[in-house]
Order: sequence, then C-alpha cells, then structure tokens
Amino acid sequence: MLKLVEQGSPATLAAVTAALAQEENWRVRVHLADALSHAIPLVAVQVLCRMVKQEEDPRAMWGIFRAAGLVKDPTMKKALLNRNHEHLNEAPLPPKACAELMIALGHQGGDDTLEILLMGLRDAEEQHIPDVEYRGLVEGLAAHHSRRAFEVLLAMAPYGAHKRWGCRASATTALYKCAQWQEPHLQLHVVEQLRRFLRDQSEAVRKVSALGLVALHAEDAWTDLEGLKATFPLQEHTWIDRLKREAIHPQSNPDAEGKHQVQRLTSRVRELEEKLEKTLARVSAASGQVAMPGMYSGAEPHVQMGPTSGLQAGAQWSPAAGDNGRRDSPQSPIMQ
Repeated sequence: MLKLVEQGSPATLAAVTAALAQEENWRVRVHLADALSHAIPLVAVQVLCRMVKQEEDPRAMWGIFRAAGLVKDPTMKKALLNRNHEHLNEAPLPPKACAELMIALGHQGGDDTLEILLMGLRDAEEQHIPDVEYRGLVEGLAAHHSRRAFEVLLAMAPYGAHKRWGCRASATTALYKCAQWQEPHLQLHVVEQLRRFLRDQSEAVRKVSALGLVALHAEDAWTDLEGLKATFPLQEHTWIDRLKREAIHPQSNPDAEGKHQVQRLTSRVRELEEKLEKTLARVSAASGQVAMPGMYSGAEPHVQMGPTSGLQAGAQWSPAAGDNGRRDSPQSPIMQ
C-alpha cells in the first residue's frame, strides 16, 4: 500500500482507502498514515482525516495522530479538534495517544488550539494526568510557535516553576525549539537562560541545554560546552565533543534552512494578520461600525516584549490565570 500512496493518483488512493477498511494489522495502519502525511494530493489528507476520526486501537492511535501533526490543513485541524472533544466528553484516550494529539493540535496553530493546551496545563495537577501526557502539552506549545506559547514556556523552564520535576528537561527542550521561531532578541534571552541551566542540578536539563545552545547558534557555545565537561564523568565527554564540533562547524543544509526561513516568515505574517484583525474589530466596535469578517484570523494582539520584560526567569506564572497570571518576584516561578 505504501507504493500505491507514493504514486499519488486518485485511483491508487481510492484503492488504498478501500483496502484500509479491511486492514487488521495496526502497524500497517500506522505506516500508511505516515505515508499519507507526506503525500501531496488532497485525497490523501481526506483519507488521513478519516483515520484520525475512526481509529480505535490504542496501539495505532499515537502513530496516526503523530502523522496527522505533519499535515497543516483546516480539514485536519477540524478532525483533530473533534477527536479532542470526544476525548474530553465521551471516550478518553490513552496517555501516549493523548500526548500525540496535543502535539498535533499545536502544529495546527490558532487561538482555539492554544487555549486547549493552556487549559490542559491548568488542569494537570487537579486531574493528576501522567507525565507522558503533560510532556505532550508542553511539546504542543513548542509546536505552536506563537509568542504567547513562547511566553508560557519561558515561565515554565526555571527550577521550581512547576511540580513536574521529571518534565523539566522536556520544558527546556520545548523552550529552545519554540525560540527558534521568535525574534533574534528573544533568542538571545533564551541563550542566556540555557547558559544558566548548564549549572542545573539535573543532568537531563544540562544535556538539553547544551543541545539548545547549539541549535540556537549561540556565540561562544564552544567555551560553554568545554566548561560543561566538569559536570559529567569522563565517559560522557564523547557527546559533548561531538556538540563542540557541531558548534564550531555547523552542518549546513541550504534546502532545510531555506524552508525553515519560509516557515518562520509565514508564521510571522500570520501572527501580524491576526493582530490586525483584532485591532480592526476593536476599532469597529468602538466606532459602532461593523468589521469586515473573514479578512484575517487569529490571536489576541499583545505588546511586543524585549528580553528584559514580560515573562522571564524571575516572573511567576499561574496556569489558572493563563498568560495574565504574572507577577514579578525574585523567586523562581511557581505553577499554582
């Protein structure tokens, strides 16, 4: 069936759809979902949406949701939102499947998916969700790429920001991945944060912080990594030396870098359009006029913040208050 999907014609995809109804092996369905996520025709997206809606095998759900996250499409977003509604109200998903569903929703973007992720974080302690599901919420914020998601991750990263000690490395990873989509001055702020984390008591946090410095192309990262050796035993120095070589001679992939730049610019344009629509709606409401619907769609406008303002390492963030629960404090942020 994978060969049929690679051909990509409507006839072959129709044959795959017909065969899928009789397929009993869950591994085949997962591989098929992955192949459909890379197919170009719209029919492939429709078939994958049907798999998202209909899959009931817990062993296959996570793989299908992961493949769905690679497809950014309004139809796919609707299918994922419907599956999340069923998860909350009718049929709860297994933790791993729920985690992949949250990550897929983050990839779709938009205010509605961001609210779902923030609500999940606010209710995490009350509902006692497992760590794997909590990591899915955090990684979903990283996949969202928005400024608002970045601010939440920035507040969650420091020591003591939340009670999920086993998830601190995941929160740090999500922070530097989301920072790759932010403005340069915010990336520099995250680099300074990661440098402080190189002295963290958690070995996992120190490791992902080193990875983040290389991913963000931090200046003098080689020196930071050389100093990191003192916190690890000798047998651990191999991966540090590998990171040092990558920091000195970063591997260049022009196609990947160009695609990443296009994605960043597209995300930034969409964010500006969302701000513009909200501003126009407010002006129209104030003047008693009717705004033109459908021009743009998106998030609540907010003031652009520099590296020394907004949510930082010393600001507290309360998940119960969303991104409004801020207050300055010399202590680490605590997730109430």
